[in-house]
Amino acid sequence: MRPRRTHEGCAIAGSLSQTQDVAHVSRLAVVGALTASIAHEIHQPLGAILANAEAGDLLCDRVRKGDAAALATLREILSDVRRDALRASGVIRDVRALARRRVPAFAPFDANALALSTVRLLAVDLRRRRLRIDVQPLPGDATLHGDCAQIERVLVNLLLNAMDATASRPPPRPPIGLGIARTDTGSIEFTVKDAGPGLSEAHLARLFHSFHSTKAHGMGLGLSIARSTVEAHGGTIRGENNAGAGATFRVTLPGG
Repeated sequence: MRPRRTHEGCAIAGSLSQTQDVAHVSRLAVVGALTASIAHEIHQPLGAILANAEAGDLLCDRVRKGDAAALATLREILSDVRRDALRASGVIRDVRALARRRVPAFAPFDANALALSTVRLLAVDLRRRRLRIDVQPLPGDATLHGDCAQIERVLVNLLLNAMDATASRPPPRPPIGLGIARTDTGSIEFTVKDAGPGLSEAHLARLFHSFHSTKAHGMGLGLSIARSTVEAHGGTIRGENNAGAGATFRVTLPGG
């Protein structure tokens, strides 16, 4: 005879099933948030590719007529398209590496050069929003040792946040500051300074928590991932309000 299922057994089975359902829903929520974060990260390079493609299309007739200046501009556009495509690919690669818990690929790189190339990545978005980033390089040696692509992703995230904050002001808008300096302990510090509305005390307390965002449509993962990246490099990241308007984020990394 088949053994009779007791009410207690049914209750346990039902409880396990409900627990598994809750866990599954939680996983789906995390996957959905990560997907939205990835979409946000690759939106900018894909938008730049589209804008450059449209600009290149307008130059084709001039190139066919032998316009040397148009040809040179078209070559620059194709170089930008390639760079932005590689950046979008890098976002996907970094997310996959994060899922695999890959350690950063450490190598020496120049902090000043990274800052300038990061600003160039955002050139299309800056023109569209009519914003400017002023870079203040570090005089002399600015060598860092780390995963350059991952630190670039941190700077892009901070600069996009600064652009969002600055864009909330009426024009003419002050420039965003991107500074590179050496601390008293020999570390190198990036500072991203905006003149936006600043950060409330409530937001400051949870600034780098996962799924916490000050934006209406933000997913709250950018700063959390940035902190994980910086800490994996042995550094620190913090945000603070300026004495006047806006906020400043500081990324401090061990010098190379």
